[in-house]
Amino acid sequence: MTGKQLEQFKKEAKWWTIAYEEASCRSMINSCLVYWTRFLESRYKDDYIEKLGEARVLELYNEQKEDFDKSEVKYNVYTDWEWCTYNSIKRRDE
Repeated sequence: MTGKQLEQFKKEAKWWTIAYEEASCRSMINSCLVYWTRFLESRYKDDYIEKLGEARVLELYNEQKEDFDKSEVKYNVYTDWEWCTYNSIKRRDE
């Protein structure tokens, strides 16, 4: 799911639904990928595994990783007032 698709989906999904949790999980996976954090080895996956199950989280990860591998990371696209820099994902099909 691309960034634009994910944002649109999150706008339409109700926050208490499984669909919203899956969209949230996809967002966290994207964040981990763009900052080179190993999502599956991190604490970030724990809440999602509890809510969605390990098999579904792994499935979502694999889908997002496949999409990410077709993308380009743009580094230092924004610097905040504390001088923290941020990266973003540029999908080739967007």
